[in-house]
Amino acid sequence: MQIKWRKAFTLMEILIAAGVLSLFLGGLFSVFFGGQRMGSNAFWTQHVVNRLRNACRHISDTVKSSSYPSTIIYPGQVFENTNDDFKLQFNSKKLIHATETADIAGNSSPGTYLIQFPESIPEKQMFEADTPGTIRYHIYSMTNRGKLLYHMYEENNISTTSPDYAKALAKPTFPPAAANLVKSAVIAEDVESVSISPQTENALSPITLSITCKYPRGETRRTEQATIVPNIANLKKNSGTGNW
Repeated sequence: MQIKWRKAFTLMEILIAAGVLSLFLGGLFSVFFGGQRMGSNAFWTQHVVNRLRNACRHISDTVKSSSYPSTIIYPGQVFENTNDDFKLQFNSKKLIHATETADIAGNSSPGTYLIQFPESIPEKQMFEADTPGTIRYHIYSMTNRGKLLYHMYEENNISTTSPDYAKALAKPTFPPAAANLVKSAVIAEDVESVSISPQTENALSPITLSITCKYPRGETRRTEQATIVPNIANLKKNSGTGNW
């Protein structure tokens, strides 16, 4: 009986086949993970663009409500407080990097202040029904975790007396201890830096706001810019003091 021998693969052929297979699989995984990264990047870009637009709109709309504390004496005498405590105060740094700001884990309290300003409901006296005033304290801040935060505090039942009425108010602490937290929110994430530039300092002037976000796993950046128009004068606040 004749025995037929089958030719086996040599060691060299096996090594060559393994090398070709590894190159093929390496290319396949590279394409897969590259596409995954591109997809993640595109998703982040779309998300952050919408978030930045909403954040700029949020700030712009809220700043439009800024106003000085005032007392209205019937029939039409108005006492308005335009002291520095009630101006729109902004961070003195031309460019504020997130890495230089406060380490705040949550959003229950502000981080490093960017902008603060009051919104006031006037006090009314000598009307049929006198009403005390209300001051809302708006604060936009940033944390070193790249979060842009918004907080609004409210102080009610503000009553003043003659001769200066609301002009006599002083609020060196913003917000004061008597104010209660009403709203807090994260309005943007992955923030790398913020710049705030008034057209004219210490004046009733439009302010240019620019927010830049950076993709956490790459170098992609997106910036949104807006012009905000307050109803009160601005004041540069030195960084490194208090919450600034």
